[in-house]
Amino acid sequence: MKRTTMLFCFCILIAGVMSPGCKEDSPSEPTPTGPTGSFSFNSDSGNFSSSGTYSLSATSGSGAGWLNSNTIAAYSISSATNLSVVVMMFSNTAVGTYQFPAQVSLAWSLNVNPTDTASVRARACTATGGSATITTNAGGIAQGSFSGTGAFARNPSQTMNITNGAFDIRSGTGKTGGLPSDVDRIASRLVQNMERR
Repeated sequence: MKRTTMLFCFCILIAGVMSPGCKEDSPSEPTPTGPTGSFSFNSDSGNFSSSGTYSLSATSGSGAGWLNSNTIAAYSISSATNLSVVVMMFSNTAVGTYQFPAQVSLAWSLNVNPTDTASVRARACTATGGSATITTNAGGIAQGSFSGTGAFARNPSQTMNITNGAFDIRSGTGKTGGLPSDVDRIASRLVQNMERR
């Protein structure tokens, strides 16, 4: 009986040491996995470069990843009031060349304050011509390049060139179905602009 009681007490002690305790559950950011993603281009409206691990809770830095199975999202956050967002949506993600805007859409807004709706709308741009080429899409790696012409969504007569576009997106980089909140606010407007075209 004494031996059974001691064994029982020992088991209770071990269970107490091994248990996580009574701490409040809080949502945690998913642990980034895999290589980083990158997305960059030059344009007359400004240049964009993003390289980093795509994070849903980002408040600074940059990242690029798959938003869903056919859409790449990239962001660069300089501060709470200055960020840049790019969204590229493919009709097909197989290796090949796709024309803007019929087969692939590209929209961006650079150096905007996410709480200033007028600024976000005024600086939103979309690709109006040119092409994007997916050179690799296998083994969790999607790479390619793009160039063409673009215009401000609110003023289509104000055109621009898009050069040196490149992306290298890794499956471990992105978090499907989400964006940091301020980035998401701008990305949603960009997607709306693309869907109107």
